[in-house]
Amino acid sequence: MVKIVLYNVIGEQVKAIELGGNQGTIEMNLEGMPSGIYFYNTFKEGLVYETRKIVKAK
Repeated sequence: MVKIVLYNVIGEQVKAIELGGNQGTIEMNLEGMPSGIYFYNTFKEGLVYETRKIVKAK
């Protein structure tokens, strides 16, 4: 099981997606969220696998 958790710049969780199987590309709808910098963690087997940054402009 893989889980992606999106956080705003002050560390509040704003979205979480659980994935099953091997998906190559993930599209995350950020509509309705304010512009700014977000971070996401990818969890694999309950552990953080990677952390990345997303910048949403308008």
